[in-house]
Amino acid sequence: MKKKLLSYLFFLFFVCTAAKKTTVSRIDQELTYQQKIGKRIYTKGIGGTNIKIMAEMSGVQVPATIMPCVNCHRADGRGNPEGGIVPSNITWAELTKSYGGERLDSQKRPPYTKQSLRKVITTGIDPAGNHLNTAMPKYNMSMEDINNLIEYIKILDSDKDAGLTNSRIELGIVLPEKRTTAYNKNSTVKKLVNAYCMAINSTGGIYNRNIIPHFFEVDELQNKQDFFMILGFNDKRITENIKHKNIPTLLSFSSKKASKGLQNPYTFYTYPSLTAQSLSLVDFSKQKKIAKKGTKATILYYNDPIRKEIAEEIAKYYFKHFKKHPNAISITSENIIENVKNAQIQSNEPIYFIGPSGLGNQLLLTLDNLNKSAYVLIPGSLSGIDIFTMPETFKDKVFIGYPTWISEQTNEGLQAYEELAKNYNLDHKWRRDQLDMLSMLFTTEECLKRIGRNLSRDKFIKTMENFFEYSNGISPSITYNLNKRVGNSNVYIIGFDTAEKKMELITTVHSKEQ
Repeated sequence: MKKKLLSYLFFLFFVCTAAKKTTVSRIDQELTYQQKIGKRIYTKGIGGTNIKIMAEMSGVQVPATIMPCVNCHRADGRGNPEGGIVPSNITWAELTKSYGGERLDSQKRPPYTKQSLRKVITTGIDPAGNHLNTAMPKYNMSMEDINNLIEYIKILDSDKDAGLTNSRIELGIVLPEKRTTAYNKNSTVKKLVNAYCMAINSTGGIYNRNIIPHFFEVDELQNKQDFFMILGFNDKRITENIKHKNIPTLLSFSSKKASKGLQNPYTFYTYPSLTAQSLSLVDFSKQKKIAKKGTKATILYYNDPIRKEIAEEIAKYYFKHFKKHPNAISITSENIIENVKNAQIQSNEPIYFIGPSGLGNQLLLTLDNLNKSAYVLIPGSLSGIDIFTMPETFKDKVFIGYPTWISEQTNEGLQAYEELAKNYNLDHKWRRDQLDMLSMLFTTEECLKRIGRNLSRDKFIKTMENFFEYSNGISPSITYNLNKRVGNSNVYIIGFDTAEKKMELITTVHSKEQ
């Protein structure tokens, strides 16, 4: 009896192991070159040869990028009924059934072979000689691309996007700072994300899929690809570490000017880049008549790679507007007083401060001691000043550019945050970072809901590209399209209201980004 039981358990183990092996999806295996090209044809209508793929319907030819296969047959090949048309199930198992198939008009066909599949793709005639429905385009492409497409169709129903199952959507969350820093920003952001996910999942998730967050530092991303998409703040090396992985990415902003969609189709930004925010301060200088042709200006920047590059961009942009090269000076906490003294800064001169927040008020105190009441302009996402403790001389001479402002936040959006804070005991420190992350989570949620249950990375990208003036209640309204990857291009210039003793919105500058 014992021997029989052991034999039975071994048999069960063998069956379960074999079943597990036969259901391994393509996310666990690398697609071949042919399959990758075939997938691109299937999802985007773009082949791997110099022959442009064209789709023909009712005698009219259009680029296949307008009518890729995925539009009707879905990412899994099982068809997406729409407008009374029911596209065929084109998974390899369905196409090659030994007994063939039956069409909606009751006409039968024998099983497809590679040869007959090539014929139906290019002529619209199935193996039985039947013409397909006129809603099915005929495709004109090279033999190489037809073969690539067929190689992908063979594994179509097992090619699953990473980080996506029937019950889960895995999100990669890039933390805003190194774990070695003492400011505890990471743990605050993690608590916010976990609270949001618990709240969503407790009500059934999104179409019965739970949102599962995974937290990473940017350097850990290179070997990580087991999540559906990435959310993060600044793109410091994020895009570099996930290059060629085709992972949808939503970030607060870019350091450099953001790439257009055709150059980087997988990355979206909520706000204009740090460079665009900084250049908008030069535009404001012109609007406010702080600077005009020939006006002397100074750029004070902390000597790290990002700030140095932004300082160089400001210098070029300033010269373009005012035909005067600004004096660019690098500073540290040790040399700021000496360097400011030696810079021969004049009163009413514009200073573009691209330094860390900790040096902002030290700069103002130094200028005040020198009796130099210059205008100080600051990109708020990169630098900062506590305007409530600054010297009286500068109360109406300090202007900070932010990519968003409280005027863009709705009662509903703020209430959603406050409910999370109350229900999950969130810390109100790093509030702006929490709101930025919540804004990205709300945008992601909206995109997932618009797609529905039939979710894929490609559909996520296409759906994001159709956002028009979407308001999540936290950030300014967001618009994306095929080539626009910055959701909102406004920079909000903030000053100090001396009468009310509070920060006030002075004006809004439209950045030149996209």
